[in-house]
This record gives sequence, C-alpha cells and structure tokens, in this order.
Amino acid sequence: MLLRAGEGARDARGAAADPSPVDALAWLRGGSHATVLVLDTPCLHGGRGLSHLGAVVAAALRDGRRHDRDLAAVLGLGPELVRSIDPTLPGAEALPAFASDASRRARMVGGDVLVLISGDTAAAVRGTGRRVAAALAPASRLRWARHGVRGAPDHLGRRRDVTGFHDGLVQPPAEAAGVGVLLRGDPRVAGGTLAALRLLRVDVERFGALTVAEQERVIGRRRADGAPLSGGGPAAELDLDAEGPDGASAVPRHAHVRAAHPRWIGAPLMLRAGYDDAGPAGGDDGGDGEDAGAGHPPRGRLFLSYQDDLRTYALTQHRLDELDALSAYTTALAGASFLVLPMAHDRPFGWSLAG
Repeated sequence: MLLRAGEGARDARGAAADPSPVDALAWLRGGSHATVLVLDTPCLHGGRGLSHLGAVVAAALRDGRRHDRDLAAVLGLGPELVRSIDPTLPGAEALPAFASDASRRARMVGGDVLVLISGDTAAAVRGTGRRVAAALAPASRLRWARHGVRGAPDHLGRRRDVTGFHDGLVQPPAEAAGVGVLLRGDPRVAGGTLAALRLLRVDVERFGALTVAEQERVIGRRRADGAPLSGGGPAAELDLDAEGPDGASAVPRHAHVRAAHPRWIGAPLMLRAGYDDAGPAGGDDGGDGEDAGAGHPPRGRLFLSYQDDLRTYALTQHRLDELDALSAYTTALAGASFLVLPMAHDRPFGWSLAG
C-alpha cells in the first residue's frame, strides 16, 4: 500500500515516520473515484519482484499526481501468491464458497494481485490505472478490471449508492485505532489488513419498481434522509431492538441493515470502502458487457471491506445470503480476497517480507 510521495509525518531524525492507524484507515477509505485491477502474476510467486510491482505503481502515481494530488494506491496479494511466500501468513486461505456465488465465471474468482487506484479526479484515476496495467503486461494477465465512483457527500458525509439510498452502514470510529481492521502481531504484516472484494450487479429497474415504502423495508432506512426505521433523525444510531406501534420489530427481520449488522456475528466492525460500479476498465467487460462510463448510470456495486480476519467478512456474507432482502436484487459477478501489506514511507513494496 502506497502513500502520497513526499508526504507524511517525520521522526526526530527527519526520516519519514510510519503512518499511524488513523492515517491507514483514512487511506483505505479512498477517494471519490477508483480503478480496480485484479491480475494473475506468476512472476511474483515466492515473493520475487514485489519491489518492481511497487515501483511500477509508484511511477504511475507520480505521473498522475500532476492532475490529482490525492491519487493513492492499495496493493494486495492473493491467497495463492501469499501461500507461495509463507503459508502461515494471514490471507493464505481463500474465501469460502457462498450461496450467492453460483453466477460467477471462473476467471472472475480470485487473483494474485489487487491494484486499486483512487483519487478525486476520474480522468487521473483511470489514466493511472491504464498506465499500471500496460506497464505490468505481458508478465501479468488481467483477470478483470472496473471503474468505481461515489456520489457527492451530504452535510453528514454520507453518499447515496446505486439503490438511491444513503450508505448508512456503521463504520469503525477513528478512535478505535484500527481495532478489527489492521493486522497486529506478526511484524511482517502488522499494520496491514485483509481485503474482501466483490463485484455485484444490481437490478436497479426491479428495485426501482418497488414503492418507496417497500424499498425502505428492504434497506431498513428512510429513502429521503437515511434515517433508520428504528426512529430518530439521519444521524441516529440503528436500534435493532426498537419496536413499531404493532409490537413488531421496527427494522424488518430481512432488512439489509439488520442482516449486515456485526452484532449477530460477535465480531468488530469491518471498514467498508466500496464504490458504485461505473463499468469495465482496460478493455475488460467484467462479465456483463456494460459500461456505465459510456453514458449509462451505475448498475452495480464494487463491495470492498478491510478487516483483520476474513472470517468477519465470511460470516457476514453467509448471513446476507440467508436473510438479506436486498440479495434478491443483486447478482455476484466476481470475488476475491487479498493480503494488503503494511504501508510505509520511503521503503519499497514488500519490504516487510524481505528475508
């Protein structure tokens, strides 16, 4: 994972200091636009060439920052690549199969490397993604690639997603210092994280044909302002125990916000950093042949979460497959998991695994 070149805290000697957990969480959240590349890179197996991968991405970022100074990159290693380095490392095990996976093509599952470029200017992000993909070819094979976008935030910092609702999922607070998100213990990966990535097609026409009241019961929030159905205003916390006038749960049993809540799995909060899917990147059709970047509105989601244990994501997804009403309007097209190594200033990518 790379930071802005030349920025960041300095220690007493004037050397670049490693970022704090707050820095790391802010960086993982990303900007308003993203390009996601998932590649197979046999040349990296065993850990060879990780510094070259980092150098390629860093060079593309330096070029792109002439147009968007907030460009950043997250780099992740897939399970097979992690196992080739050390099978005891976090992220060496692939995600389990989920009930909603049946529609995915084989090439859309897994991958050796994740390169996620984010920033606040679509052209700079997309151009940087293209440069990275071109520089890594032909040694690397592109599995799939997509562009992502986030809507403008409201006064509370919330954004509407492809469903038209505010993304009101609870996020870990900054004061939690990365608990449940950043890896700890093993110095080779401490400060890194585990990423879960999923590409979903959303049937926006069928969801949009529901009445507003029906949509709200599917999501568990008011469409107008994002307030939870449990009561209160837009900034109110979700109360899963609240009852309606009839004594039934105010938040329906199959509502998305209820099914996705961490209370049921007894795990810390994941850091969710997803995007609306804005279409294929780099000539890839992502398995659906649609391109929201060619005048079409977004029709899917790039779900992205960071956690210190992939079981947190897996348990949540199993629960969504079983109970989430929104799942009836989504189709999984791709999925993968990655070990994101700790970010550091002035050190090559993969430095923590050296030796």
